[in-house]
Amino acid sequence: MKCSYVGCEKDSRGKSGLCKTHYKTEWERTKMSPESRARRRANRRARQKKRYASDPEYREGVRLRVKTKYATDAEYRTKVLSRERKRTTGCCPETAELLRVVQNGLCAVCPCVLTPEKKRGVVGEYADHCHASGQLRGLLCRTCNLALGGYERYQRSNGYVLAPFESYLNDPPARRVGRKI
Repeated sequence: MKCSYVGCEKDSRGKSGLCKTHYKTEWERTKMSPESRARRRANRRARQKKRYASDPEYREGVRLRVKTKYATDAEYRTKVLSRERKRTTGCCPETAELLRVVQNGLCAVCPCVLTPEKKRGVVGEYADHCHASGQLRGLLCRTCNLALGGYERYQRSNGYVLAPFESYLNDPPARRVGRKI
């Protein structure tokens, strides 16, 4: 089969009916600009959001797909957890790794050994941040993170002083990594 471009005698390739040269020319001519691609993506996302809000069957299907992917895909789960941690505490995986090195893998308040995973029987790490400024301070074990929250909220404001918490709050590990506190 010959190329469908007027005056071309070359053999056509594939379903387009064009030869290799004219197919490439046509592809370049119709290629989208980055702006129009972004606009098309935004319009598609808006349609999806509208359908998600109005169609309960579609919404349930999306939720089920996300839930299944989260349960089965470890890489996706890690990505979601790191994005959530970044959003809530400002701690990205690179910063967490730097803090682990600075803290020697220990809780910043007690001598507890931390691990990135939060599993039963393992002391997971919790990214502590100042609730007033939103700035990251360091990695703590769950016990110290909860106790520090109570200490800041109630005891410190009433004049009580606990040395380990005070030394941590005055010189948080994130400051040594170069994070602004």
